[in-house]
Amino acid sequence: MGATKQKSYDRFNTFRQRVLDPAVDAINDYGTVTVRMTPEKRGRSVHAVRFDWRWEDLQT
Repeated sequence: MGATKQKSYDRFNTFRQRVLDPAVDAINDYGTVTVRMTPEKRGRSVHAVRFDWRWEDLQT
């Protein structure tokens, strides 16, 4: 996905656009699981990222 080209990002927004969003989209396109990403903030800074997973029912 091109995430190995750069070792760090100065801003979370850039990291999210270039690494996290494409990864979540790729996982969601696969079809067996749905991932939702929620940044958790302290004040104005993001201090953690929460990932919620929901497995899809393969019987339907």
